[in-house]
Amino acid sequence: MKEHQFDLSVLLGDYAHQIIHQNFQKVIDQEKSVVKDKDIEPLHQMRVGMRKLRTAIQVFDNAIALPKEVNNSSIGKIARSLGETRDLDVLQQALIDRYQPLLSKAEESKFDTVIKHIHQKRTQSFQKLQKTLNGDRYQTLKQEIQDWLYFKRV
Repeated sequence: MKEHQFDLSVLLGDYAHQIIHQNFQKVIDQEKSVVKDKDIEPLHQMRVGMRKLRTAIQVFDNAIALPKEVNNSSIGKIARSLGETRDLDVLQQALIDRYQPLLSKAEESKFDTVIKHIHQKRTQSFQKLQKTLNGDRYQTLKQEIQDWLYFKRV
């Protein structure tokens, strides 16, 4: 396991700022690719970034003063929307990769029905995700974090 060296002269608030900035940037960097929906990996990376951002905010909550809109509940609702769509992607891929090759001819039509159903659910989930990303909660969260990172600081 790789051991990290920490600069002990860095204040806790500054370190919190750095971690929140890194995870927030990971989320923002994936946003355009997620909306394009051409590849499932950006959605995964955005979800991971959002989960890490949420954890960082929980961990450093007592060491920093964040805007009230930047909270566990807001981030959690957005992360759940990302997670629902991601879970359907993973389920569909697992079924296709692991189970489809093992099916008999008789099972193939049932399998196709299941895949179509998952695809429909994924389409619905992605539409909700788009609304979430274009909605007030996400846009406000994003703006408040950006303002805190670049103007207000700790």
